[in-house]
Amino acid sequence: MNWYKILKFAQIWTENNSPYSSGFMDDLYFLYESEYKYSMLSQYPERFQGNPQRRENILKEFEKNIRFLIEEVAGPISATFYQWLAKHALLSPRSWANQRLEDTLEMTDNCKEVIKEIQGEYNGYYGNFIDTISRNIDDYPTMRMILVDSREEYHQQRLEDLEEDPEYQMRDETQREEYASEELEYIKNMTFSDLMDAYGYSDNEGFFEWASSACENYGNHFLSDIYMVLFVFWYEKWSAEGIDETRETVEEINGQLEIIETLPIRQALIVINSAIGAAHQTGDMVDYLTEHLEQHGQNDASSDDIMQLLSSLSHLSGPALEVWNEDLKKVGFQI
Repeated sequence: MNWYKILKFAQIWTENNSPYSSGFMDDLYFLYESEYKYSMLSQYPERFQGNPQRRENILKEFEKNIRFLIEEVAGPISATFYQWLAKHALLSPRSWANQRLEDTLEMTDNCKEVIKEIQGEYNGYYGNFIDTISRNIDDYPTMRMILVDSREEYHQQRLEDLEEDPEYQMRDETQREEYASEELEYIKNMTFSDLMDAYGYSDNEGFFEWASSACENYGNHFLSDIYMVLFVFWYEKWSAEGIDETRETVEEINGQLEIIETLPIRQALIVINSAIGAAHQTGDMVDYLTEHLEQHGQNDASSDDIMQLLSSLSHLSGPALEVWNEDLKKVGFQI
């Protein structure tokens, strides 16, 4: 915070009343303190015992600094909402998958460990990876490429096997050609499920075993495809618990955060209140906020601390109000 700018409040106070030393909590406290004093001076001009021009000057300084504080408080909140929306990209499974992969790669760049992370998350959902990929193969480009390449490899393997098959060799040439043609036709139409079954992988455990052995050959696009399959199961669970409605609410608040500098001061505080108090399926948005603040070295309080402060400030309760009123009295405002 720019303390020179904040303390230049036309003698509204001469010392820092905030019980917080620095950081988000301090900004939030000063925002509500400033808005309260600004509102009192603007709504009750008759209570100001002094030069009217001085009151106008005080209000102008207040408004400038309140705008500054709104930006300071809204910045990390807006970033938090943006991150949440990126991780809950319901209309873009690929964006969802890539964001999840990016988060996992921050913890490990070992593809086998990434597969373990996916498998661990899957344990909370239901669905079959092999069947899902097979039904929607065009949605997973790397898996489709693997299927096409594997068909050719499997065809060559079958030809080699037939050369060593005594029963096949006992047939006449026409019969061998017909059988080989039928084999080729089957292989050309093999689904992903057929391919996995041919290699002995028929369930999710087998799929993860195969994926772990294959991941080093195909890179992050392969991992992104697997996360896209996971999205199907993730969305099936959370859509039943209202994730679509939650995202709409978060998008609406985020839209207000994006234009917060253009909103009236009182409306801007309502948006900040709504943003901090918003909830999602597994908790509160303030948990994401404190995580974001911690990642950027700004976390000076827990989620509960922020909510308690916000409740106190929003309801104008606690010892702060008495201190703020005393400040107003010092410049000739009658309480």
